[in-house]
Amino acid sequence: MARRDRVVAGELCARRGRRPGGAAWRAPRGVAGCVTGAALVAALVSAASVVGCGSDDEPTSRCDAVRAAGVFRDLGALPVASMPRALLEVDGDLLVATEAGVFRRPLDGSGAWSTSGMGGLVVTSLARDPDTGDVFAGIEAPVGEELEQPSLWVSADGGRTWTEDADGLVNEFESTEERTVWAKVVQIMPTGDGVLYVSGPAGSIARREGDGPFVFVEGSSDSWGYDCVATVQAGALYHGCELPLDVAWVDRYPIEEGGLGDVQHLIVHPDIDNRKPNVLYGSPDHEDLVYVGAEGALFVVSSAGERRDIYRAADELDSWYSYMRAVWVNPDDRAHVVFGGRRNSENTRLQLYETCDEGRTVVMLDPPPYLAPGDDEYMLEAGLTVGADRRELVVAVARTSDSFPTSISEVRIVARRQPLSP
Repeated sequence: MARRDRVVAGELCARRGRRPGGAAWRAPRGVAGCVTGAALVAALVSAASVVGCGSDDEPTSRCDAVRAAGVFRDLGALPVASMPRALLEVDGDLLVATEAGVFRRPLDGSGAWSTSGMGGLVVTSLARDPDTGDVFAGIEAPVGEELEQPSLWVSADGGRTWTEDADGLVNEFESTEERTVWAKVVQIMPTGDGVLYVSGPAGSIARREGDGPFVFVEGSSDSWGYDCVATVQAGALYHGCELPLDVAWVDRYPIEEGGLGDVQHLIVHPDIDNRKPNVLYGSPDHEDLVYVGAEGALFVVSSAGERRDIYRAADELDSWYSYMRAVWVNPDDRAHVVFGGRRNSENTRLQLYETCDEGRTVVMLDPPPYLAPGDDEYMLEAGLTVGADRRELVVAVARTSDSFPTSISEVRIVARRQPLSP
């Protein structure tokens, strides 16, 4: 059936998928990826940009074969049940940042988890300098406490030992006279040539070059919102926020000598309403694209300013309304995406999804037996694409007895490898 025959004029068409166990389902009206009315003619002109809607009898054998080829492997539970915040691959080892320090183990084989420094600190982020190999870690103050240490640390031995960053970070937005320690590092982005970008509270971004001081290049303290996310992709810095509250957006800054260039607004309010971006992922195999994992949705934006909706749940009552935290994109085919996160309510089933046709069909993956549905809940908190061939997604899953991370009993690290392309 031709793609244009699958698009229904004059009405929103619903994306087709399968519930666990094979039951068919249709997403609620209003999901993106389908076109309507006047937009139909323009969309048909460029069929490559249209994400259509399949008919009920359309065969799914191709997607089923790809899905069946995906293999989970268990990397084991961390020695401490502490909320995971970030993952990093370093020289064949996997590092996990948690609210109780950093842990590591070999990515392959049966090696055991061990501590890797930063004990007792809330570690929010990890990153590696592409030139020097230095590993950076960001920390934040525990809830209700002051941060006494610098919020940026560095390791010259692959994350085994750490020292406080010589310059630290200060929040100059709060006071230009009294320099106070920056309360939190959200993400760290080394870009090479001695340049380091760091994102922090209130949408702020700081830049350091060589041995110079940090200079704030973006941000404000007069608006409150959730933590922003950022990534560097193909010579640009992408910045996604819900700031102020209930206003979600994504910006792009070209990285120029000496700082950031003029901002390009890729997503503006109310394009995605208040759907907070939780993760930005740029695949080195698809350099013109950045994937935006948000509340109940996955979007992809291009450097040219185009946006496509891969998945969009109707509302928070939808059982698939996950706050996305992880994205993997097939290096050979950008239409094949695995993504997931957790709901703000019950997580009795692991919220990990797959599409092999860029969102026209989406399924929730069956979890491995050790994460099978039961009395406990499984919250997918972080993810990372690993391996030289980039065919494996590693996720950190917190196990708890309630709907919120107040009583974590275990943090398990799981990898899913996808050997085949659609």
